[in-house]
Formats: sequence, C-alpha cells, structure tokens
Amino acid sequence: MAFRALLLTSAAFLQILMPSTSAVDPSTCRAVWLFKMPCTQPRAAVEDQVIAWSTHKCYDSEEECSYEIIKETPGYIEIKHTYLSTQKTTALNFTFKPPAAPSFCSMRGLSTTVPPGGSSPYCVLHNLINGSGLTQEPGFTEICNAAMCPSMDVTACGAS
Repeated sequence: MAFRALLLTSAAFLQILMPSTSAVDPSTCRAVWLFKMPCTQPRAAVEDQVIAWSTHKCYDSEEECSYEIIKETPGYIEIKHTYLSTQKTTALNFTFKPPAAPSFCSMRGLSTTVPPGGSSPYCVLHNLINGSGLTQEPGFTEICNAAMCPSMDVTACGAS
C-alpha cells in the first residue's frame, strides 16, 4: 500500500518536473519508468538488451539491432541507435535515481531522432525496455503521454 502511494506521488511529481518541449518536437520523446527494485537491476537489463541488439543484422525489425553504448556511469547510460536503411540515428539517454536505493528505482528516458521524421523515438525507447523484460517486472509503471512524447499516440511499436 505504501509503495502504491509512493508511486502515485512520484508520478504526479515527475509529471510536473518533466519539460514539455517534446510537445512541439515530434523527434523527441521523454518517459519515466518506476520499478520496485534497486536501480542496478533495470540498468543491467538495459545494458544487456543493448548488447543483445548491438549486431548490425536486423532479422525482424530495424528497432531490434544496431545499438551502441556511448557513455555510462553508475547513474547514467547514453546509447546510440542507427536505422540501417536510412542511416538516421536516435540518441537515447537513461538516468537512474536513486542509483543505490535498496528497493525503488526511477528511470528517466530521453530519445531524440536525427534528422527528424521517419522513425518513432517512442518505439525505440519502448522496444528496448520491453525487449529487456522490464515491462514484466512486478511494480513496473510507465509514465508517458502525448505531451511528453508526441509519437506515442500515433505509432504502433512492433518489437518483441
């Protein structure tokens, strides 16, 4: 019960803090995920999925290959995704707070596609989180809406 209250309070607070700049920029997407686990677990799951999808061979979807970790610290991961057919890139940034909490993690994601158009910044974020298995974890909550991520409502994401 206390965890649910914490989630609702955190969700409301994060909605206020999240900049709404993506509302005018469809090439940008912001999302927040809450987990009932230490941040080391979702961080490792994202890293493992990037490594699994780092190959340049796309079998089912271009959103399931050609990922690369650019920079990482205990509370931050910067990732680059390249669409092989168009050479467009998507920069993904994940921030984990608090990085060392024993039972709670807030993970912020930012996805920006360059040049704009032709791909969904939401799907690149969503498919990576979904592919990592994090969406199936107990206590998983996603905070994302059309104001934070314009491509969310107009795109059907097709990855695993």
